[in-house]
Amino acid sequence: MKLKSLRNKLKENYERLALLEAIDAFDQIRSLVVEDSEKRPCLAKESLLQLFQLVLGIIQEGCLEVSDESKIWRLLDVIEEDVYRIANNAEIILDTVHKIQTLLSGLDEK
Repeated sequence: MKLKSLRNKLKENYERLALLEAIDAFDQIRSLVVEDSEKRPCLAKESLLQLFQLVLGIIQEGCLEVSDESKIWRLLDVIEEDVYRIANNAEIILDTVHKIQTLLSGLDEK
């Protein structure tokens, strides 16, 4: 009976589960952090490394050049934008996971 109930719930909610969208979102994350995306590559890691070097230089040298300050802001913008792109795709995946968890927990109550 449980399998039949699960099958019916999955069938009724298949479109809402957005499984294909979750898979696509994962591919988007992978292309951002692992592969080189030709359209718009993820520069977060390179930017973080540059930011690390700048911050370490400021700490060691005890001064901040005007050009360093503007470069830090540019790097922070790049990092923020890329991380938001990753986070937005991760939210799509989590939304699908939560929908399926809700369906499964509803079966336990019966």
